[in-house]
Amino acid sequence: MSSIIKLSNATKKYNNGTTALRNVSVDIEAGEFAYVVGPSGAGKSTFIRLLYREVKLDKGQGVVAGYNLEKIKKTGAKTVIFSCAGCLRAFMKDYPDLNDANLEFLHSSQYFLQKIKEGKLKLKDGRKLKVTFHDPCHMGRHLKIYEEPRDVLKRLPTIEFVEINNSKENSRCCGAGGGVKSIFGELSVSMAKERIDDARDVGAKIIVSTCPFCKRNLNDSLEMEVIDLSELLLEYSI
Repeated sequence: MSSIIKLSNATKKYNNGTTALRNVSVDIEAGEFAYVVGPSGAGKSTFIRLLYREVKLDKGQGVVAGYNLEKIKKTGAKTVIFSCAGCLRAFMKDYPDLNDANLEFLHSSQYFLQKIKEGKLKLKDGRKLKVTFHDPCHMGRHLKIYEEPRDVLKRLPTIEFVEINNSKENSRCCGAGGGVKSIFGELSVSMAKERIDDARDVGAKIIVSTCPFCKRNLNDSLEMEVIDLSELLLEYSI
């Protein structure tokens, strides 16, 4: 089996001189259970934070989620397309050591735009709609993917695109990220309503997004129709 977590001679020393990890090596395969135990100061928290990319090693190597990469590579695929902004971010930011030179990671909006430009995805007239686009945090601020979904929308016949207030790098969070929706449900919906107000202020009738969490939470506000870009594209494609 492939290692899902593998550290080789991992060493981490903080700026105050404290060595949290020294030449730690572990190899955990998919399906295995591992327990991190030890007295205070043994480096348990640093080990966990390392897995989440919150800290970087000073020495040694670390691989997380290698199992996922191996499964993908076995298919023979050269391009991996993500419909979820958070999943794309995980592969591009959280797992940088898995960014194999033979694999291309794309969000579905980037793939759609490629195919439209190549003439392989043909468009047709549809409803006359005034729409705006909400930037998911994982795809916008984290990965700087702003223009491709907007370019797709602007190419759809009979669609009028308007830029939402507080957009791109200044976009508001929809309220669903970081576990907020699970723990603070009312706050999450309140944040969604503020985002709906941003769209309403520019005259939009529909909010388009490219993240399932954003779509769910914005829809929960019950203030405006919210759809995924792929759903809208399906309506306007031949």
